Amino acid sequence: MNRAPAFLLAAALAACTGPPPEAYVGGGRGAGGVGLGKNAAGESCTQQAAGNGADIFCGTWEQPSGHVAVMEGAIDLRAAAASSPWRNALDSRLDCGEPTPSSILGGIPALVLSCTRKVGGWPQAALVAGVNGRIYLADSILPALPVLERSVAVLSGRSTA
Repeated sequence: MNRAPAFLLAAALAACTGPPPEAYVGGGRGAGGVGLGKNAAGESCTQQAAGNGADIFCGTWEQPSGHVAVMEGAIDLRAAAASSPWRNALDSRLDCGEPTPSSILGGIPALVLSCTRKVGGWPQAALVAGVNGRIYLADSILPALPVLERSVAVLSGRSTA
């Protein structure tokens, strides 16, 4: 009996497994992270360091549910929300309404943008806030909006996970 076909099938199936977490930039999903609690859908969320901020993963999603970037300097929140490299990147994939004044972390001024993905039409949210001389620029799927605030709190040192 020739076992070559069975061996080749087993080898092909083994090649379909995903790479280990350390192979992903930033550790990828499943490499741990800082707990942020639950999103509006009841999924547990974590943040993982990514560049100058963090990626937020919720539930079993393999892709980030949101991102937070940190920008140094005393830039005007409205300017960051309206015409910055972050906003240009946002506009390339989302259609967003006008920034709406809000607050986070017990009264820190923020701007919230209600957005829709250009591909697929899914609701998204974006947030701009200034904490301790830094601007936090964040966006996520809509259920992760509450988690964005907790991520900013952790990144700014105003809260622990």
